[in-house]
Amino acid sequence: AASREKLLTANFTMNDTQILVTCMPSSINDFPKDLFTQEERMAGGIAIHVAVIVYMCGVMGIVCDRYFVPSLEITRKYLNLSSDVAGATLMAIGTSAPELFSSVIGSFITEGDIGVGTIVGSAVFNILGVAALIGLAVGRKSLKIDWFPISRDCIVYMMSVTLLVITVADNYVSGLEAVILLSFYAVYVTVMVFNTRLERAAHRGVVRLSTKMGITENTALLDTNQRQIDPAEDAQFPSSIFKVPDGGLWAVVAWLLFLPANIILACMIPDVRGKLRCLFPLTFLLSIICIGVSSYITVWMVTVTGYTLGLPDTIAGLTILAAGTSVPEVFASMLVAKSGQGNMALCNLLGSNIFDILFCLGAPWLAKIIIANRRIVIQSAALAYTSVTLLTTVVLFFTTLLCMKWKVNYKTGIICLALYSIFIALACFYEFFVFGFGIPC
Repeated sequence: AASREKLLTANFTMNDTQILVTCMPSSINDFPKDLFTQEERMAGGIAIHVAVIVYMCGVMGIVCDRYFVPSLEITRKYLNLSSDVAGATLMAIGTSAPELFSSVIGSFITEGDIGVGTIVGSAVFNILGVAALIGLAVGRKSLKIDWFPISRDCIVYMMSVTLLVITVADNYVSGLEAVILLSFYAVYVTVMVFNTRLERAAHRGVVRLSTKMGITENTALLDTNQRQIDPAEDAQFPSSIFKVPDGGLWAVVAWLLFLPANIILACMIPDVRGKLRCLFPLTFLLSIICIGVSSYITVWMVTVTGYTLGLPDTIAGLTILAAGTSVPEVFASMLVAKSGQGNMALCNLLGSNIFDILFCLGAPWLAKIIIANRRIVIQSAALAYTSVTLLTTVVLFFTTLLCMKWKVNYKTGIICLALYSIFIALACFYEFFVFGFGIPC
């Protein structure tokens, strides 16, 4: 593999002036050699890479559904945590394993921007894309949420994005800047420790609006004639991985395709929904590891796919990789939202973003700075502008919830989906220098 220290150069002509542009080679060179050549991938071999990406996303969904969420619920009850605190901390850290692995890979292996691009992209997908999916899934029903935990995490998130903007504005990251990011996350965790006192103080003197016409935090978004089942409490009859589903031909095909993965996971991770409930800490840890391994394979395949299609690392991270690494957030948030825990679902999204920006970027950056004894160079000139766009999205998200009177429904979903589409378009324009911020390699 070619060393990334060896830069590529290209000549461009602008206004009759020859310009020498320095470019970094694609990060595909720093992954294991692909089985297909560029010509073979262009001739159809890329479909295999896309299939692997889809399969790995499915594996992450299985881990989240069968192991991670049940172990999380048991952990929450064991530690006596409120749903919003559990969603913003334990659930956020667990579902952010792909982003952490992507950041480590981007910092130490590919030495590219894919870690930053993935985290920025997945942050937008979490706050707008997943929120849109939740809203559309709720439909014409309304999921009533509490204003305090959402406001708390939105404020911390906006402060985190501001720190990120300041950090990458000069295209360099220093050791002090990385320490500041980690320190701010430590402050956030401290705030969560005293969350109960802060929430009580915030609610004092506040007249709560009646929620008789809506669905409260403790009301499930299921039909009234159906029994709501807690994933962690379905201990007597956990569904067997060998049971053929009744959902038709496509359900059977999907079951057959993922049966090998289900068997491997069942041999590796204790199922706490059965008699192994006491092993929930081990299940929680192994779930995060499995999500991380799946994430590495996803990063590899997406890097190859992006290279084949001519996409820069940052664009790949902002789009397909961001959605792929957010699969745990999608499954976990949808599960808890359907059980009526709106605060936990949205706080997981915001908490994941806070953890991604402050820890998943700060920790690998600091470690690399200490090892290499030099500052980190951020190669994408568009990341600073993308971060500003990210700050705008959270403001619009908070404004949307405020205008919707702290209710999540299909209208909220449509608005978030529109905002997410606009962000992707702007990010691509920035990266491809449509607005004149540079010259593409």
